[in-house]
Parts: sequence; C-alpha cells; structure tokens
Amino acid sequence: MRFASFTREDQLQHLFNLAHAALQAWHIEPHTVTLVQYENNAVYRVSGAEGEYALRINRPAHKPLQWIESELMWLHTLHTIPMLHVPRPMRDVYRGQLTGVEGEVYAVLFEWLEGDALPPAEHTPSHLYVVGQHAAHLHATPFERPATFDRPILDHEGLFGERSAYHPREHAHLISPFAQSVLSAVAEQVGQVMDALAQHADQMGMIHGDMIFKNILFHHEQVRLIDFDDCGTGYYLYELACPLLFYRHLPNYADLKTALLEGYTHIRPLPPAHRDALETFIAARYVASCRWVASNAAHPSLRGRASQIIDERAHELERYLQSGRL
Repeated sequence: MRFASFTREDQLQHLFNLAHAALQAWHIEPHTVTLVQYENNAVYRVSGAEGEYALRINRPAHKPLQWIESELMWLHTLHTIPMLHVPRPMRDVYRGQLTGVEGEVYAVLFEWLEGDALPPAEHTPSHLYVVGQHAAHLHATPFERPATFDRPILDHEGLFGERSAYHPREHAHLISPFAQSVLSAVAEQVGQVMDALAQHADQMGMIHGDMIFKNILFHHEQVRLIDFDDCGTGYYLYELACPLLFYRHLPNYADLKTALLEGYTHIRPLPPAHRDALETFIAARYVASCRWVASNAAHPSLRGRASQIIDERAHELERYLQSGRL
C-alpha cells in the first residue's frame, strides 16, 4: 500500500518509527518524543539528556534534498544575527525510508524554541508591531548564497506556475471549473502588480514564506519565528500578506495591519505605493493556499474535503475581484 492511503494512525506510527531511526543516526538518546503537529510535515518535540529539539519529517516526495539543505544554510546565517530569534539547525539532513514511500524521506533537527503561538483573535497591535520589526530585520539581513544554494522563487511562476511547489499535480481535478476561473483571474491581477514591483529590486529577497500565527512565537519580550520550510526568494509584501490573511475578519483588522506596517517601516522603508499593493498580495497568498490544499488532498486531515474548502475560498476571492479586498 502507498503511504498516502494509510489511516492517520498508521501514518503516525510509521513516522514515529522514522523519527526514532533519525535520532539513532544522530546519536541522540531521547527521553520523550512527542508529536507537536501533523498537517503537512510531521513535527516532534524531543527531550534528551543534552536538551530539547524540534524534529521535522518532511512531507514525502514534496521538496528535494537540495532545497532542505539550503534552508539549513540560510538558518545558520540568520542564527548569528542578534535581532533575530530562529531555530538553529543541530544536525545534517537525515535520509531515511518510510513504509509505503518509494525513495528517501528527509528529517531535520533544530534546537527547540520556547514560546507561545497565539490564535489571531488574541493578537494585539503591540504583537503585530514587533512581528513587523522582526520581519524587517529578517529582510535586512545580508546573505551570501553558496554555489549549491537552491530555494524556490516565490514570484508569479513560483506561486501559480507549472513548476510551483504549490502545484496540485495529480490532484488538479479537485479544483472545480468555477474555482479555477476565479483563481486564474486573481493570479492575473497579481501578475500585473508583481510586474510593476519588479522594477524595485530592493523589494524582493529571501523571505520566510509562511509567516502565519502558528509560526510566530512570543516569549517574554521576544518574537521567535519557526518553520522555515517554505522559505525562498520572494516579494517582501508577500511576507507581510501571510499573517494579515488570518486577521481579515477581525474587528480590529485595520489597527493590526497598521501596527504591522509601522513596526516594519521602523526598520525598513516601504513606499506608499507598495503599501497599496498589499491587499493584492493577501489575495495571492489565498490563491496559493487553495493550490496547497489540492496538492495535499491525500493527507488524512483533508481527505474528501479539499474541493469544498477550495470552493469556499474561491467565493471569498470572487469578492476580492469585485471590491479589491478580501
């Protein structure tokens, strides 16, 4: 049987076995190995004699080894910047076997970062201000790319094209004709805005790529950013759009958005014309999320629901086409 057809319980058992095989290869004797999340990748909290770690098993056959190794290269650089608080890679990539999967499956190990990931409704303008500052420091950090460095480019092609990591591949049929027409129309508008911004080289660079509430930890006065699995070269506005997508229905959305931008521009400039394009990038993120749902439709949490989720989001995006806002 293929891994994708297993029940959630069976998948987790095989992933747990792989996690222990990786720990053994890394010469780590764990006291406890606890599942933290399993939505795309599987993430475990590992406690051992030498400390605590986050162990991530990458979704099988989704991202190539060179992408994962390059993610670790960037994190090694970011970890040296005092203003940034990001996971430090602790070992090289483990290349193992997972029952029901042809080819290698990859696991990585990071130091464990304490902190609380608050739901969007609990975020205040003060929270968003420091998140904006942290994003700006991230974007302002210079990075000398090694010759072997390879991460996706999150431009129009990288988000919506045939080579995109979000491409639904064999699950493309789960996007209904209605949803496809809406997603294509939004992607076309996004392309026009991206073409205009392409003239400004300082508005694109390495980004986290998934800076949503689940990946933002608050620890005392610090913001800590985790899960760089989607990092790549992209528009800085796309980075800011990722968290804002989750606040759009909150009554204080305008205040949260203002605080995020104020925190960001305290460190890095953001021309007024570029701020006006932010709503378009929020829509771009929503389109990418629809494609991600389709591409991950075999996951137990999405089985049988992907088409409905995508259609619901397409109706929201249809309103964006009419009003310019989600």
